[in-house]
Amino acid sequence: MTFRYLRVLIGLLSVGSMSAQVADTSSIELFETLEEVAIDRDPGVSISKKAILSQELISEVELRKAACCDLSESFETNASISASFTDAVTGTRQIRLLGLEGPYALYTRGNLQTMGGLSSVLGLALIPGAWIQSIQLTKGPGSVVNGAGAMSGQINYELRPSFTKEKAHFNLFAGPGRFEQNAIYTWKQNERWSSNVMVHGRQQLFRWDGNNDGYLDSPLSQHIFVQNAWKHSGKFSEAQFGLKASAIKNIGGSTLYGYPTLVPIWSHELQTERYELWAKRGYFLDGGINRSIGTQLSAVYQDLDSYFGNRLFTGKEQRLYGNLIFQDNIFDTRHTLKGGLDFNSFSISQDMWEKDGSYDGLCTGVYGEYSYVNSPDGEGFSMILGQRIDVLRHYLPFYVPRLHLKYNSGPWAFRGQASRSWRIATLGSEYLGYMANNRTAEFLGYSLGPIYPPIERSNTYGIGVNWTKDVLFKEMQWNADIFYTQFANKVVFDFDGSTDTLLIGSPGGSYQNVQERILYSPYSISAQVGGQYELFHRTMIRVSYRYQDVKQRDLTAFYASGAIEDYFKLEEVILNVPHLVYVGASYSGRKGMGIEINATFNSSQRLPDVGYENRSPAFTMLNGQISKDSPAFGQIYVGIQNALNVRQLNPVVGGDLPFDGRFDASVVWGPIMGRQIYAGWRYDLKFQE
Repeated sequence: MTFRYLRVLIGLLSVGSMSAQVADTSSIELFETLEEVAIDRDPGVSISKKAILSQELISEVELRKAACCDLSESFETNASISASFTDAVTGTRQIRLLGLEGPYALYTRGNLQTMGGLSSVLGLALIPGAWIQSIQLTKGPGSVVNGAGAMSGQINYELRPSFTKEKAHFNLFAGPGRFEQNAIYTWKQNERWSSNVMVHGRQQLFRWDGNNDGYLDSPLSQHIFVQNAWKHSGKFSEAQFGLKASAIKNIGGSTLYGYPTLVPIWSHELQTERYELWAKRGYFLDGGINRSIGTQLSAVYQDLDSYFGNRLFTGKEQRLYGNLIFQDNIFDTRHTLKGGLDFNSFSISQDMWEKDGSYDGLCTGVYGEYSYVNSPDGEGFSMILGQRIDVLRHYLPFYVPRLHLKYNSGPWAFRGQASRSWRIATLGSEYLGYMANNRTAEFLGYSLGPIYPPIERSNTYGIGVNWTKDVLFKEMQWNADIFYTQFANKVVFDFDGSTDTLLIGSPGGSYQNVQERILYSPYSISAQVGGQYELFHRTMIRVSYRYQDVKQRDLTAFYASGAIEDYFKLEEVILNVPHLVYVGASYSGRKGMGIEINATFNSSQRLPDVGYENRSPAFTMLNGQISKDSPAFGQIYVGIQNALNVRQLNPVVGGDLPFDGRFDASVVWGPIMGRQIYAGWRYDLKFQE
């Protein structure tokens, strides 16, 4: 099946090379210019004033302010996203955006879809931080060009390009028993062709058990990733293509793994291999800007084998994705129309919770998007109106309308949006951490046979305001936004019934009026206010406050009573942080000295009703880093994570007799490892002029 996908991809590329050569047109903005490049120092994070969507731009400067070892660890200095462990044994990290888990976001590399299926959560660890050049974080659903997902937003990461001044980049990192190596080599064949090779290695070699509970705080691991990317730049065309191979092996659970024992031990092992091939081609049409035709193609194969004690989880994924995009002006360059077709062919096999979770299908979509921009500097009124229709086997067509509005007046920018989204939930891989227990999974609505993936649907409404102005010759930014996501169908994992069971379902429902829909639909509310300012010379101060209220259906209540009124009963999701406060300070000295300090307060989180305290304690994470830049030796940095030594003391419940009673390592509300010291080195080798 994999080789068939590759043959189809190569055939499509051949057709594309005969018809047109393309650039990535899915992210082209009207009046595209280098916005605010004439600044003395990169602030690291900025909110685009011109973009119609609600976007935060995170540069490499910001990524270097923390131990950014992979994409999941790239948001430690950002209040919009929370990162946490999925469980206490696998070492897998996930993010939450607008109060929703990571799979509700759309992940793209250069605006080409990347993660999904088996890599919905695990895929974050497949993107080394040293490879990332910048991140565009979009809150709420974005353009229909990129698909119908992105319920909580879009995370578009740009990797280090081959067309750069750096001939090579090296990065070494060392933490508690953890070592990472990154090497990137770039070569330019001629004025039109360039390429680079990226290599990443990671090892967790030592067995750490800081709380002496007999379980590893971080799994032993070996990672190796290799990527080769190419770019061709013509006078009226561009082409990018590449391939990547990734391999991960993790061993977690008991510290006695591999040693002879008299009693059985609970251990976890995960091995996965993932292969990716992608291409983007583009041709710019005559007659001005915003006129182009583009194609995006990608093929993925992944094989995953793992076990959690006596529970197996295995999976294989084959996926082929294509997108044809056309863009042109209407009347003049203020009015732009995008249209296109895309397809997503997938085959996923899963053995999860002793059940068959396999599925396959072909989803095809057609879309159109109209955008209006009043002026090149973004002043005045702007809008994006997009619509798409997706067809998936065995389902009625999905209609996806999206509207984004923006109005700029001087230092003020006002935004609003109303969007619809839908997605296929891959239950096993998206909730990998919920397998780290002895609970019996009960799938509501299923009796015998395979567990088909539920379809989730939602509507999102959001408003925001930004204020940007020079104060005492320094730019000050303030921003505030609020998003409300209402679900027609949402997957629920309910831990409240007992310590032995886990209820899984995706209840829908019909409502008689709008009031009932608002009262009884699962939802997420996320409100945030923040700002940044160079309060002292060369010292940037950033503060944020975030509030989140996330409710889901109470499966335990309905399962116990069967009453229709309990079917629509809502409850707060577990492990949601209602209140978060972030304060960060960053100093950039003239001689290459950098000092970073950031603190994040997390309020208490709801825990399962049975077997746990009502709520977790609140805690504060304090991190710091000192770096020194020099043209001769590069950058050396030393940092501390969790300086206050905050820990969840008993993340593994029942670990002494894991097979004879209750065992649960899937409820993690705080840090597992205590205070950590790390150090690293970065070096860029420039091309000779």
